[in-house]
Amino acid sequence: MINILVVGEESWKIPERADVAIYCRKNPADVDLYSDSSRTLYMLNESDKWIVVDYVIWRCQFCENYSIEHKILDLINFTKTKCINSARTNIMFGHNISMFNAMNECNMPVIPRRFMIGRRSTVFVHPENDVEVFKIGDYHSGYAKSIIRNKETYQDTIDMACLFDDIQSLEPFVNYVQDVRILKIGASFGAYERIPSMWKANVCPHFLKELLINDIPAEIIEHTNALSEYIKADVVGVDWIKDEDGHWYALEANLAPGMEKEDNYKKIVSLL
Repeated sequence: MINILVVGEESWKIPERADVAIYCRKNPADVDLYSDSSRTLYMLNESDKWIVVDYVIWRCQFCENYSIEHKILDLINFTKTKCINSARTNIMFGHNISMFNAMNECNMPVIPRRFMIGRRSTVFVHPENDVEVFKIGDYHSGYAKSIIRNKETYQDTIDMACLFDDIQSLEPFVNYVQDVRILKIGASFGAYERIPSMWKANVCPHFLKELLINDIPAEIIEHTNALSEYIKADVVGVDWIKDEDGHWYALEANLAPGMEKEDNYKKIVSLL
């Protein structure tokens, strides 16, 4: 029997197999692990029995208190348990600022971003453009982001942001005409266009449309591939937007992107 631990998901959508058991833990705090003197990794199953963990699929985002996530990843790394993405890649690039740094190191076309740390820092930093986007921490899926259109909305935003002991950032808002996610799993690429219902395309999109890779500019695929190789990621999703002048920008990259369709779940398992 092959035991696969999935961290960060409530379920994993693949056909059942008699030789594979999948254990999903949505909350990292619910993961109980043990490593013996031979550095074999075990987990507690639903019957409170220790079972060997053969593989790990890491789908957890770093949010407020991410110390437990780091400790789990450290133990996975110590036991040399196969993990998608690797424990080392998640530790090094699982935070937005470290991923943004990697995107810059790969010379990707990104939107300039200013970072702030400390509760008083936002009081002495002000928007430099007519419309800007304010972000807090390592949240994805549209959380902890607001659009700044004037001094009043900025003041309202930083009044709430001061409650978070987390890194914050400001960047110009790009009035985009197309939003595309490039999803790389192993050596395969997928492209998905999100039609927005509001300024955040990944929140309540009108619909999601799969695109043909041949219809996507080659440089976007090349940039996504270069980033995945640089950070040694088996799975990565890069969100791209095209502005009114036809220029493409990489908004963010995610080590645990939305799967978009069920076939992608099977592709990840095939990498183990």
